[in-house]
Amino acid sequence: MPSSGYAELRPSLLEDGQMPGHMLNAFCLCGFDREMHVGSSIADLSSGVGATCICYTADGKDLITASEKDIQEHGLEKIDNPFLSDDPLSPRQGIYDGYRCPVCGRNTMSLTQVGFWD
Repeated sequence: MPSSGYAELRPSLLEDGQMPGHMLNAFCLCGFDREMHVGSSIADLSSGVGATCICYTADGKDLITASEKDIQEHGLEKIDNPFLSDDPLSPRQGIYDGYRCPVCGRNTMSLTQVGFWD
């Protein structure tokens, strides 16, 4: 039976803390609303592309996803994914709030997970 490649990648994904992606929604009372796809697909990880993270743009007025390398190279402010868990069989859930909104500047932005992608 041909291999999907997932079984071979799974141990390294867990060791590196990387996993297929989360679809997150960032929203604020001011009306800011952004869907973000963070993490990585199995194909991206196997090709060496790596995972993406949430970060503020250089001017701090929006959210984007970028690789860890790009975030470091450009000095961008990263938002850690609160839905990552040490146990992939018990993912974190709920709404995480208190983040700085890129539009209004208040710490009223929330993150919620709306699904997974690969």
